Amino acid sequence: MSTIVSDRGALSQKCQFHPPIVSNINFFPGINVECYQIKKINNQKIILLYIKNVAKQVKDSNVLLLYSHNNKEDLGTIFPFLVDLSVQLKSDVVSYDSSGYGQSEGKASVDEVNTDIEQVMDYCVNNLGYEIENTVLIGKTFGVFPTLYLAGLSKYVSVKGMILIEASIGKSVVVKGSATNMILSMAKETMSPALLAHGKYNSYIPCQESEHI
Repeated sequence: MSTIVSDRGALSQKCQFHPPIVSNINFFPGINVECYQIKKINNQKIILLYIKNVAKQVKDSNVLLLYSHNNKEDLGTIFPFLVDLSVQLKSDVVSYDSSGYGQSEGKASVDEVNTDIEQVMDYCVNNLGYEIENTVLIGKTFGVFPTLYLAGLSKYVSVKGMILIEASIGKSVVVKGSATNMILSMAKETMSPALLAHGKYNSYIPCQESEHI
């Protein structure tokens, strides 16, 4: 476990990152998957996984789902879920290992995680040819924060929508003052529609946290 402190304006954030032991990606036969290395400004590389949905009925829809993983996940652990997400929602899916997770280089921090998702989104638009308006952002617990950060940027304010899974206002991030105020202020900076999904009997992150948001 590593603890990183980052000052962002008047808000001092203290985040706890828990990268899992690096796991291999076991690719499924018949699944159209591409893997890319994105070089960041600091020359460190992050790994991006691109799943093309062969079952998509309406090719012109060109909807992209951009998934940001949980605190204890990497691409190796979530690959089966990403494939299922692509098949069930008939959409293309992009996900990535945040800095310090999986095969990506660097060390996890608030600033690095936010930079990761921004550069991944830039790659999806500029290199893979997706439109901002056809992109749905999905974040799970830890991944909710970079998701909200990206949706709050002026150049990406027109994303199609967000799905926030098991959003936490206290467990993943501890902030001097109030984590609740931080997550709510980030949410207010976004203009895209959002769906919050949370297990009713989740004992680790109570459902009430999503209800509060």
